[in-house]
Amino acid sequence: MTPNTLARWLRRAILPLALASGLLLYLHYGFLTVPGGELLLTDAYPAGTSCLVAKRPAELPAGSVVFLATADGLALVRVERADGELVRLADAGGKAFPEGVPRAAVRGLVLSGFVSSSEPAPAGLR
Repeated sequence: MTPNTLARWLRRAILPLALASGLLLYLHYGFLTVPGGELLLTDAYPAGTSCLVAKRPAELPAGSVVFLATADGLALVRVERADGELVRLADAGGKAFPEGVPRAAVRGLVLSGFVSSSEPAPAGLR
């Protein structure tokens, strides 16, 4: 294979590979905004923070922060433990849902939060 043939093959393969990679990233990761008011059930992030989330987490470790689908919208809660298809919540989330929630209600595991510059960051995020 000559260098010109290899270069031509690589140029043809880059666009489909980039599109497939972009699609996989879109399906597995995304951004969600922390809600305010009564849907903020943990003090991990202030309201209005943009969070990078894993849309389909394989595991939910104890103490992790997740977005949860409720009847009122997305809520931010902390996980106490995950037992198979049942997720037990900590803090105010445990009081709001004492028997736990189904794993299907989890919309994303928070990987990182980006606090907006208009509000001061909490002491743990500086």
